[in-house]
Amino acid sequence: MGKSSPKDRAEKEQDLRFRRFVKVVDSVTALGSALICYSAFVLCFYFMYRTAATLAGKTTTANIGLGMFGALRIDALVGYTVGVLGTIYGLRQQKLRRDKTEYLQGRIKKLEMQSDPKRSSSKLTPRGTTNPKDRE
Repeated sequence: MGKSSPKDRAEKEQDLRFRRFVKVVDSVTALGSALICYSAFVLCFYFMYRTAATLAGKTTTANIGLGMFGALRIDALVGYTVGVLGTIYGLRQQKLRRDKTEYLQGRIKKLEMQSDPKRSSSKLTPRGTTNPKDRE
């Protein structure tokens, strides 16, 4: 192997400089994104603090809202939240499973017909659900 030419070295050096530049830009972008997110979070808490400080010791309609919110029991709220989130999660998983079944069903049918051409169909829909005619 011979020595690389000055042109090759210049191209490698330029490539290295470009990669460093891209890495710096990527790092600055990631830092900026994190700063925006955390600044928004801090700003929300600041405004909540200022609102509470302004209303402290004053009788307003805010007392009614705080009284209603204070009447909620935390354990009941957590229970309802977990139940709702669990239901949403289950429904989402069911949809994803059916979408995947529909995506794979053509390939599966082809492979089944290759292994046993006389095989009968289960009459399920492409999404894997019961055929509506079978429900009657």
